[in-house]
Amino acid sequence: MSIDQTIAKVDEVMTALYDIHDPEIGMSIVDLDLIKGVEIGTDGAPTEIKMVLTTPFCPWAGELIQSVKAKTEEVVGPPVKVTLLADRWEPPPGLF
Repeated sequence: MSIDQTIAKVDEVMTALYDIHDPEIGMSIVDLDLIKGVEIGTDGAPTEIKMVLTTPFCPWAGELIQSVKAKTEEVVGPPVKVTLLADRWEPPPGLF
């Protein structure tokens, strides 16, 4: 896959993830900057989504992870791996 194709696929994934909303805040997980990275898998390797949660013990973590995995699979197909980063979430400047 060329660089241009990879960039286009990452853009498609981010567009699909835009439809997922944080259940508590009610905003897109993309607008909240919860998605920290998208690595498109090649040669059978999984596509990896790196994300953070708004709180360390988010009660909707499992639901969010499954939604992210499902939406990403709609774009790139399986396998998809969602990795939760230990980073602390900071709202983007000017968001609230």
